[in-house]
Amino acid sequence: MEQLRLLNSRKGQSLIEILIGITVGIIIIGSAVLVLTVTLRISQQNKYLQSATFLGQELLEGLTIYAQTKWYCVSAPCEGTGLNQGLYNLTEDEDYYLRKTAPTAPFIWRSGTESVTGSDGIVYTRFFQKQNVSRDPQDNIETTFNSLNEDPSTQRVIVTVSWPDGGQVQFSKYLTRHNNVVMRQTDWSGGNGVSVSYSATSSISVYDMAESDEIDHETTPGAVQILEP
Repeated sequence: MEQLRLLNSRKGQSLIEILIGITVGIIIIGSAVLVLTVTLRISQQNKYLQSATFLGQELLEGLTIYAQTKWYCVSAPCEGTGLNQGLYNLTEDEDYYLRKTAPTAPFIWRSGTESVTGSDGIVYTRFFQKQNVSRDPQDNIETTFNSLNEDPSTQRVIVTVSWPDGGQVQFSKYLTRHNNVVMRQTDWSGGNGVSVSYSATSSISVYDMAESDEIDHETTPGAVQILEP
């Protein structure tokens, strides 16, 4: 009788040990699956981030080129076509993207966002926004824009690239207008009293000064000299 009780006790202990072993195994397997899932997700996010970074830098480079060729547009052809407006003329905090009409054509802008297929075959959404910039008396860029200190030769662009599962990355850059068109005038023989509009390609030999008696344009050819009172 005592041996039967001992046998039943051992069977009970064996069943409990099996259940404990199964439970521990489930916990270990579940943890391993969770770790593997997280690892795979991180790996996938890194792939998304890598492709999105490339697409974002590509748009930033395009904006740099666009800013050099079209900064501020006020002439009728620029305002009339719209797509050829300069970077400065775009509306703040609106979504835009750049487009090439042909492989060798200059960039044009369009409103909204664009869908771009990355090297990984994933379709990304890409766009940029522009913001005006102000500088303090020490010429430092102010973190909060102040219209009284606006620097029309500096613009901030923010590029956003997002992917299907809700992830996104942003890049920002300050662009400056540093390519100036200069007119060199070497002939003032036309004299004073004529008001005209100058351009970088104009060849005009006149000037318009209120005090013409204080100007000498004849003594030195090609020069205008202010006479002492």
